Amino acid sequence: PESPVSQKALEMGRAIVKQHNNSATAHGLYGDMLFQIRDYDQAADSYKTCLDKAPNRLETWQNYLTCLNTMQRMDKLMQESEEMMDVFPNQPFGFFFNGLALNASGDYNNAVTTLQIAMSMSSNNILLKADIYGGLGLAYANLNKMEKAESAFQNALNINPENPEVLYEYSSVLLQKNERLEEAAEMARKSVDFNSGNPSYLGNYARILYKKKDYKASRKFFEKALDAGGDKRADILEHYGDVLYRLDATDEAVEFWQQALELGSTSEVLDRKVSTGKLDRSEEHTSELQSH
Repeated sequence: PESPVSQKALEMGRAIVKQHNNSATAHGLYGDMLFQIRDYDQAADSYKTCLDKAPNRLETWQNYLTCLNTMQRMDKLMQESEEMMDVFPNQPFGFFFNGLALNASGDYNNAVTTLQIAMSMSSNNILLKADIYGGLGLAYANLNKMEKAESAFQNALNINPENPEVLYEYSSVLLQKNERLEEAAEMARKSVDFNSGNPSYLGNYARILYKKKDYKASRKFFEKALDAGGDKRADILEHYGDVLYRLDATDEAVEFWQQALELGSTSEVLDRKVSTGKLDRSEEHTSELQSH
């Protein structure tokens, strides 16, 4: 698809920033251009510069935190969302992103509290409500409050049945619980259809296919995840190694397990996989609920 921002416009944006380096507006507008072409890394830098100069820009904060969340920079998201909560204590977005960061850090009780505050402020922003319900669903699932989790996910999908993030989160919870895998596969497939460039969504769908023992299809979607940036994700590399092992490509499997190890994987069984060159059945069920 054609880029929403032309190369010429980007060059002009760069020139304006260079010429007006002290202008918050210049950095903010250039950030918007980069955001539109999904260069979230550079966009985040521009937004950060803009906000350092003019911290009272609500939309810039929203886009900045969206960039950090998309890139899964959760420590940074925690820190910056707290800053936004200070600057805009009556706006839901800082609380929403802070709730997501708390989910990622494993602080699920505080995630629930913070997301509920976001919900109380979200008034008639229906799409934001759907996202908040998704975050609550994930927190409740990790607290093993499955009835509340189901209810939150269902509320999210009632508002927006095509919310790829909620479809991803709900299906990943069902995968981890090893429940209703057909339903999970359908939701995961939809999340990929709505956003085919997200390595988390692709990897999640690939893992569900793996769990259903459809190893060839699983391999195909893991490869798409790797192409979409999953080659820098230890969890995706490790699970891709697992599917290669199931397809009798043992040497290749060990190579990918090794790469996952080098990327600093925290998987407890990975050392053993690398040293023995084997995957045993008990090792398939040792991963805990992940956020993204």
